[in-house]
Amino acid sequence: MPFAKRHPHFTGSDSGFSLIELIAVISVVSIMLFLTLPRFDIFSRQGDLKGAARWIMAQVPGLKAKALEEQKQFLLTVDLDQNTLGVFPGEIPEKTEEEEKTGTVQTLKSYPLSDSVRLKDVTFPEAGVITSGQPGIRFYKKGYCDKVIIHLQDDNNQYISLFIEPFLNTVVLREGYIGFEG
Repeated sequence: MPFAKRHPHFTGSDSGFSLIELIAVISVVSIMLFLTLPRFDIFSRQGDLKGAARWIMAQVPGLKAKALEEQKQFLLTVDLDQNTLGVFPGEIPEKTEEEEKTGTVQTLKSYPLSDSVRLKDVTFPEAGVITSGQPGIRFYKKGYCDKVIIHLQDDNNQYISLFIEPFLNTVVLREGYIGFEG
């Protein structure tokens, strides 16, 4: 039995799209992609900044709970010179000979930031603003931590301020550079 008789909607004159129609559709899609791809780049940069903030926001409650559960101090390090974040049990350990050569330290977790995001500074209420080095945020055995603000900056000079409170289980995120007085 011929195909056309089995399928009543098919007629012999329906042969698909013409070459002109295909070229027109491909041209329209190409123009749309050309106009939207620069926007994806902007969103990915914002995503890097927000991604770094999300990583910190996810670590804080977990470290408070882990310190309380294991009855041991943990340290969230903010390496302002290497632009990385790290989690250590207890104090920052002394570097081994191999770590001295490579310039790295073993961590439980490590989060290197992308090139478009920079750890601007860390602000403590008593110590003030720290702009270099490797300040650490302590998470104590009783389930609380140091009070601190971490400032992140992207290539477009946009800032995010992350407020870490000792007795709150969440990190407060504010857009812009905000200190304790703001």
